[in-house]
Amino acid sequence: MAGAVAGLLVGTLLAGALAARDVAASHGDRDRVAVAGPISTRRADVDAFTRAWQRSRTGTWVVRLAFTRRTAAGGRIDDEIRIAQRPPDRLIVGPLGAVAGRIGDRTVNCGTGATGALRCAGDPPVLPYADEAAHEVATLRSYFAGHSPLYALEHDGDCFTLRLRQRYPSPPYGDRARFCFDRATGAPTRREVHRPEGTDVQRAVEVRGEVSVDDLRLPVAAG
Repeated sequence: MAGAVAGLLVGTLLAGALAARDVAASHGDRDRVAVAGPISTRRADVDAFTRAWQRSRTGTWVVRLAFTRRTAAGGRIDDEIRIAQRPPDRLIVGPLGAVAGRIGDRTVNCGTGATGALRCAGDPPVLPYADEAAHEVATLRSYFAGHSPLYALEHDGDCFTLRLRQRYPSPPYGDRARFCFDRATGAPTRREVHRPEGTDVQRAVEVRGEVSVDDLRLPVAAG
């Protein structure tokens, strides 16, 4: 669970994109079935969404988000996520003791085990921050490209709603997703991902445009 939550916290599209491409390579187009309904997406909306995502990934801010996960079986988790970002530093502290992100050119990936102790995996180097953000934006844009886009997109003020247009194994943002951004800082203020097995919602309760040293400090137990 902690790993799954951390994956959503980081906010990157790369893992989902690679998974989707691996599926396409192994199963081919026969697994891709159009969902009924209009699939038109305005180019201007895609441009606005990718600009908002780019700004969110390259800005300096701190946000606290109330996190709720509801499962189709009736389960529920309520917790909090805190993300501090001052490129190239980005630290996400989330539910169940998960800590993820990067400090400088090293990754951060920590979680609590059965004993409750916080343990961290190795910290391999990562791409330069600007390249990482640009790759995310390019991958995001690819979801709306071509004659059979994976998602349709709707733009509403500072928010964007994605709707799945293809029946696709493990789509990166479920059947429907919604992303909202703070107008002043670009920080994420709402993230929703709806899947048949459940729904994750993150809702901002605090947004700051200044990041302190303490905001980017790893928990003591993480070393």
